[in-house]
Amino acid sequence: MGGKIVKLMLRVLLPVRLYDTVIARWETTKKIMTGTKVLKIFWTIVFLPFTLLFSLIFSLIKVILVWVFGVGAFGKLRYAVKMFSDDLTSKTDRKSFRVAVRRQQLFFELVWKGRERKMSYGKKNPDKTFYVIRPYYFSEGNELSPFRSHLLYNYYRNLQYIAYAVNKNWIPVIDWENFTPLPHQEEFPVNGTKNGWEYFWNQPSQYTLDEVYQSKNVILSDQNTIDTPYIPPCKYPKPYQKNAEKCAILCAPYDKFITFNQPTRQYIEERYKQIFPERARILGVSVRGTIYNSTQHLPGHPDQPTVGKLLQAIHIHMKDWDMTHLFFACELETIVDEVRKEFGEALLVLPRERYTREPQVNDNPLYEPSHRYQTNLDYVTEMALLSRCNSLLAAYSGGVRIAVIWNGGSYEHMEIME
Repeated sequence: MGGKIVKLMLRVLLPVRLYDTVIARWETTKKIMTGTKVLKIFWTIVFLPFTLLFSLIFSLIKVILVWVFGVGAFGKLRYAVKMFSDDLTSKTDRKSFRVAVRRQQLFFELVWKGRERKMSYGKKNPDKTFYVIRPYYFSEGNELSPFRSHLLYNYYRNLQYIAYAVNKNWIPVIDWENFTPLPHQEEFPVNGTKNGWEYFWNQPSQYTLDEVYQSKNVILSDQNTIDTPYIPPCKYPKPYQKNAEKCAILCAPYDKFITFNQPTRQYIEERYKQIFPERARILGVSVRGTIYNSTQHLPGHPDQPTVGKLLQAIHIHMKDWDMTHLFFACELETIVDEVRKEFGEALLVLPRERYTREPQVNDNPLYEPSHRYQTNLDYVTEMALLSRCNSLLAAYSGGVRIAVIWNGGSYEHMEIME
């Protein structure tokens, strides 16, 4: 702990080049002075009183903070301190002092303005408590959250909040209309609503937003991303296979609260009948073609296989699992073309607009105004069709995770490529 604080102070006080020089020489000196077991024991004994005193002081400070601010606030403060330290001292992703400070400002804005709140909007339903699930606080990219999260990541985030509400005996309702709109939403009503959630799904309860905002007991959700003890976290921990299996089991009691609205359900059913042959044994295959395998690779997201490895795996599993067709879900046209060349008429794909090149943050043709709804409708449809295949072979992603949940554990075989 002491060494980290000293490094952080030096990073703040010294120019970057001088800091690097001092740290390099310090690390070399440290290796020399602790090069044998005897020296390590000697220095441990010498610094033991100071280490104990230092640890005790910091432990007391932490205890005071817990009692003064509460467990939740203490956890956020500890995260902020760690983020600031990592931003300034990381060997692989070090940031400038200005950016590190800016990230702190954005983080505290997120946890303060986007915090959970108890509200009262009227006298209706005094015997009920409603839980309004709000979108992530930052809809646009910034120094804290540079990438926009896709629709089905936000679906899973809402699933987390639904699980949280159900276990609190609160009634969940999703509001993607009255708070910061998601970049997936159009500037005009879709399917008769401005609520981006209701473009595709019904509310998880029988209550409308209008009635909720006339009710006595309302809790506005945190606008950060929370992890709960009820379903796996939003991150993608390895092994991916085990994580997918846990999602299929643990999410089932909460995903039943979510149903497709009539236009979305009809669209999916029409595409299912149009694409899937009767009595075919279909292998569902999915990889991400953009962002994940590019110079813009998303930190913390699963790497995707090369096309060569993917084709090899498809051949093996088509034979071993006795599949007659494969349904391929991918947003990059060039990868779809390569799979089509390999498997010909056995390939099934959803007719949709796909990328022909790597999109940029500020140049994404599929998410231009008036394109967003159709792009997301096709994305949701692809994952719904993926969930209806006989077996699954896929690289892990947010969309694949949702397909696994929607499948409900009924795949004959499932392999998530590590």
